[in-house]
Amino acid sequence: KGIAMEHILPSLAGEMNLPRNFIRFSQEALFYLIESYTREGGVRELRRQLAILIRRILLRRLESGLGLESEHYEVKLMPRKINETGIVIGLAWTPHGGETALIEVTRMPGRGNLILTGNLGKVLSESARIALSFLFSEKNRFGIEPGRLEENDIHVHIPSGSVSKDGPSAGLAIAAGLASLFSDRKLKDGLGITGELSLRGRVLPVDGIFEKVLAAIRAGLSEVILPEGNRSDWEEMPEMIKQKISPYFTENAAEAIVYALSAEKSK
Repeated sequence: KGIAMEHILPSLAGEMNLPRNFIRFSQEALFYLIESYTREGGVRELRRQLAILIRRILLRRLESGLGLESEHYEVKLMPRKINETGIVIGLAWTPHGGETALIEVTRMPGRGNLILTGNLGKVLSESARIALSFLFSEKNRFGIEPGRLEENDIHVHIPSGSVSKDGPSAGLAIAAGLASLFSDRKLKDGLGITGELSLRGRVLPVDGIFEKVLAAIRAGLSEVILPEGNRSDWEEMPEMIKQKISPYFTENAAEAIVYALSAEKSK
C-alpha cells in the first residue's frame, strides 16, 4: 500500500500529465484492489491495474463532460449490495489472507438434485450438501412453500477466482443463500457470513477470523455473522478494527439465517 501511495500513483500521474493528487484512493479501495487483482509478487501487476483503473476514470469523466479541471477525484470502495435472492457474501480464508466470495444459488425444474460449480474442494462440496439437508429440515421456519424444494434442482456456484477454496467455513453462508432463494427474500446489504454448519443446525467455529474480518472491512461491509465459538478471536482484535464493523455471534443456524434475511420479500 505504501509503495502504491508514495511511488506508483505519483509516477502514473506524471506519465498521464495529471496533477499529483488528482486521483486519490481510500485505504479500503487500495487494499481491495491489491487483494483481489494482484496475487503475484512484486509491483508490476499492481502498477498495471492502477493504470487501467485511472484510464477508465478519466474516460468516464471526459465522456460525461466533467473534464479534468476539478481539484481531485477520490476512489472509494462501495459496499457490495445484494440486489436479488440467492446471493450471499461469504468470508473465506486462503493462503493469501481473507477474501470475500459472492456465492450464487439458483434453481430449475427438477427433483431436488444439487449441482456444484467453482474451484471447490471436497470439504466445501460436503458443506453445500449439509446446507441443503438442513434447509429441507427447517423449510417451514424460513417460510418455504411445501414441495418447492423437491420440485427443483439446485445449483450452487462459488466463483473460483485465482485461489482454490476449501475447508469448513462456508456451510452457513450457503444455507443462507438457499433460504434466500426459496423464501424469495434477499439477504441484508453489507453483510458477510462465515461459519460451518452441522447437520442439526449448529454453527461451528472456524479458522481465520481475523483475516476474514479484515476482508469484510476492505470490501466495505458493515456487519459479519460469526460463530459463537469464535467470540474470543473477535475480542482479541484491535479496537480500531472492531470499531469498523459489527459482529453478530450465533451457534444456531436457523436463528442466524432468519436474522440475515431481509424483512421484505423480493418482487
